[in-house]
Amino acid sequence: MADTNARTRIGGYISVRTVLEAGTREVYGLLLDKNRLDKVRASAYHLPEKRQYEALERITASRGISVETIAEDAFAARGGCESDGGIAAYVGDRSFAAEGEALESPVPFTVLLDGIEDPYNFGYILRTLYAAGVDWVVLPHRNFFTASETVIRASAGASELLRIAVTDDPAAFCRRAADAGRFIVSTAKSGEAKNLFSVRLKPPVCLVIGGEKRGISKGILEASHVTVKIKYARNCAFSLPAVSAASVIAFEVAQKLRLL
Repeated sequence: MADTNARTRIGGYISVRTVLEAGTREVYGLLLDKNRLDKVRASAYHLPEKRQYEALERITASRGISVETIAEDAFAARGGCESDGGIAAYVGDRSFAAEGEALESPVPFTVLLDGIEDPYNFGYILRTLYAAGVDWVVLPHRNFFTASETVIRASAGASELLRIAVTDDPAAFCRRAADAGRFIVSTAKSGEAKNLFSVRLKPPVCLVIGGEKRGISKGILEASHVTVKIKYARNCAFSLPAVSAASVIAFEVAQKLRLL
């Protein structure tokens, strides 16, 4: 497994298996902790872990992916940690679709993320969107996956399973999506924003979720058909963090679109 320094390292069974199955990245090879592997194989109490290793063996064998088994200290020296469970992989960059593919897809639920910067929040939000049944996620054209291991782990692999497209101009994407028949719904904190729980929606919808710091850009707001906000039960001087707000909003929209 040569030239590992030039590749992204990811760890943990869920992350590794998801990347193997999703096909959104090239997988250069797997790295296993021999001490952990031998312990699992010799024990009668590690059946779930045995099945995990067997699943990885089947997938790597069918795709001709190399597997390197090394000692515990060598595994740790190559970036391993306890949460990896003795399993890691070296992978290439994630592939993305062009925005036109997302625009042309006749699907009910698209989400544009605008201003989500923290890789942990980004991963958690992608996990939420996958669970809520979102068909496409559209991102501004920047490399959100420079922290791939963090994003994959935080999203529990959902970052690899979602269909993701990139756009050079999020506001222009919203205008094109509106022209294509999508109803553009943006989240906002302004007094003019409507109560999320009372607004009526029907597919296809493009929901725009902004970050905690910058919110949503003026160009996107101008292209939106409606802005919505979460109505709180109490008069709060604070707002929900981005991940919590995204979870509430995504599932409420999915419910309104009858996806749940």
